Amino acid sequence: GTLIVGSTGRVDANILVAAAMINGTINGDIIASEKVELGRTARVIGNIQSPRLTIEDGAVFEGSCSMLKSKEAFEKRIYESKQQLETNDLLPLENLADDR
Repeated sequence: GTLIVGSTGRVDANILVAAAMINGTINGDIIASEKVELGRTARVIGNIQSPRLTIEDGAVFEGSCSMLKSKEAFEKRIYESKQQLETNDLLPLENLADDR
């Protein structure tokens, strides 16, 4: 899908989408399989991974950019993200004890 963040919008999270059109503030990484567009009022604090990137004059981007082949990189990041979520969901048995 496509994520559109308006000029007063703010996202504090990592983003994984096909396309992103940013005019507001993003605090987190953006991974897009197709393209990322930063409008003149955009402020991105995080890394961008996308095969296509457009940055308008006035936009603020603090991070690094990787413009790899989209499909392979996108699928790899999805796999890694799912693995990380599954790992984070696992708790040691002692954390499941009832505190009653």
